Amino acid sequence: MIALLFACLASVLSQYHAEREAIVVPATSHPAPWVPDVELSITLDAVESLVKATTDAALKTKALTLGPGVKLKPELSVRRLDLTADARCAGCFHLDAKLKGRAVWTAGPLKGEVPLSVKLGGSVQFKLSPAGDGWRLEGRLVDISTLEVGPIAAARLDATTPVRTWALRRLDAMPPLVLGTVGGAGLPLRAVRLEGKAGVLSLAMLTDLQGGGHLAPATDGPRADWRLRIAPETLTGLMRRRAFAEEPIRDPLTLVPDPRHFTLQGTDFTLDLRIWGLDGRGWWRDYRVTGGVVVKKKIRLQADTAESLANSRGAALVDVLALAAEGKILAGLEDAVQAAMPARKGIEVAGNTIVAKVSGISGSRGVVLVQGSL
Repeated sequence: MIALLFACLASVLSQYHAEREAIVVPATSHPAPWVPDVELSITLDAVESLVKATTDAALKTKALTLGPGVKLKPELSVRRLDLTADARCAGCFHLDAKLKGRAVWTAGPLKGEVPLSVKLGGSVQFKLSPAGDGWRLEGRLVDISTLEVGPIAAARLDATTPVRTWALRRLDAMPPLVLGTVGGAGLPLRAVRLEGKAGVLSLAMLTDLQGGGHLAPATDGPRADWRLRIAPETLTGLMRRRAFAEEPIRDPLTLVPDPRHFTLQGTDFTLDLRIWGLDGRGWWRDYRVTGGVVVKKKIRLQADTAESLANSRGAALVDVLALAAEGKILAGLEDAVQAAMPARKGIEVAGNTIVAKVSGISGSRGVVLVQGSL
């Protein structure tokens, strides 16, 4: 009887270490084809605004010399820019833009200005490339198929060709539009790809979790600049991995919170949580925690109730709500969202730093949805 009792007690710690190992050890391969468990969609409206700002910045210049004593300074800005999907690749888009402005010319003591009008057509391509432990997403103007410049007469000189040549050189040298990096410690990825979808720039991601979830194709588009979809099994797995990676809580018992099942319906969450006690030969106690999710600069889960469900022999009672209030249980959610957001560390566009902001989080049909602005 004594031997059986000690075997049962020892098995608790063995079970803890086995479950910890299963969630911490990454999957290193993936099936072909693979189904994503995380998806990021950025609306073309948001992408167009960023491409427009990048183009405007590229066309800022000093005065051009047209002849002896004759100079002309073009001042152009994009008035309309449209991107439409190009079937040649998932990250390829046709570009159609209209630029307008003026050209200020000087010829000795004389001065004047003429209107400028440019029609631009070409191709923009977005690509993913490895960057540290994540993937960088950037787009480039890879082809200019149309560059029509309206007639320009300055000081009785035809400036149309010089202005066209100037615009072509500036656009060719335009820097890439870097939308940021996805992945990293908070969202370790084993595969990522761009997907062609109407009205959005879409990234499909597969985390390195053993037994992560799968996302069904989206039936609608983002209602903000960007949207993140996360399979609930994947989010739970990321939260578990973060919890196991942290140092155990000691106050005074040695505790490890283990988020075992997380669901979000609207803004109300339910979390099945196991508290492992690592003192002595170990014990565990299961709780069901409910509450709501709010966005106050960052995502926060506010636990309201905690119900004890089951426990092993010798399990202590734990103030789960106090642990949640101190942020010691649910930090993995914020990490995962931050690692999948576009421009999470800020991107430089036309001299301005643009940082993605979360505007809302909710659950729908078992999928966690995070939306925000750029």
